[in-house]
Amino acid sequence: MKYRELPPPVEAAPYVESLWLFEAEDVFGDAPSHVIVPDGALSLSLFRLPDGPIFPSFAGPALQAHKVPLMAGAIYAGVRLRPGTAGSSLREDVSRWRGAIGPLQDAPPALLTRLAATLPRVATPDELPGLLDALTRNIAAHAAPVDGPVRDLAGAIMQGGGRDPLGPLVARTGLSERHMRRRFAFQCGLSPKEFARLRRVRTACVEIVAGRRSTYAEASAEAGYADQAHMSRDFQSVFGNSVSLVQQYLDSIEHGALL
Repeated sequence: MKYRELPPPVEAAPYVESLWLFEAEDVFGDAPSHVIVPDGALSLSLFRLPDGPIFPSFAGPALQAHKVPLMAGAIYAGVRLRPGTAGSSLREDVSRWRGAIGPLQDAPPALLTRLAATLPRVATPDELPGLLDALTRNIAAHAAPVDGPVRDLAGAIMQGGGRDPLGPLVARTGLSERHMRRRFAFQCGLSPKEFARLRRVRTACVEIVAGRRSTYAEASAEAGYADQAHMSRDFQSVFGNSVSLVQQYLDSIEHGALL
């Protein structure tokens, strides 16, 4: 299995964090599935069968890892919307997507009609990056104005890997915590506290996959956890598995660039 991320077109960067490609070329075992590391983002995805048909889908922000079935030879590609601007990107309250995953046909009708118009029914592997590019440009062209304070808070949380205290970050936006929670939920589908927790989990996963820390204790400290036990509890809650089992799965994937 191979996974890599690509930067979005410049004009879509305010709304799109990254494009991603996942290839399941060497799937083994009965009913294998892929575990999506939750990072607080909403993704719009394309699932391409080996013989060409593509199926659009979505994965909303979630506190637990989504698990999706894999098919040998299939390619999965997607657009990860930038946390803090997804509500503006889709002109929808992202709270309605919270914890949800499924075919794009379950999306709001107006959004479905607009996005489906850019997607053919069949595509070759080489055409997928171009389809993602067209999808991001469509999103940017129809997006509502960005909510600056929410964008700034989400960006600050991401920059700190979910490690920084939220109080000072919220105060810096000029909004009250209550007002920020409401606007943040519209744009992200999560509370700032929930989003920071997921970004801390992602930071820990990157540390573990990259092998920059030789022990889990070192990885937990780098990710901002009080101790290794704290990280273990978060992994159990998010993935339903121990840190070592999550690492074993992530190590089975050949990771390219991670943005």
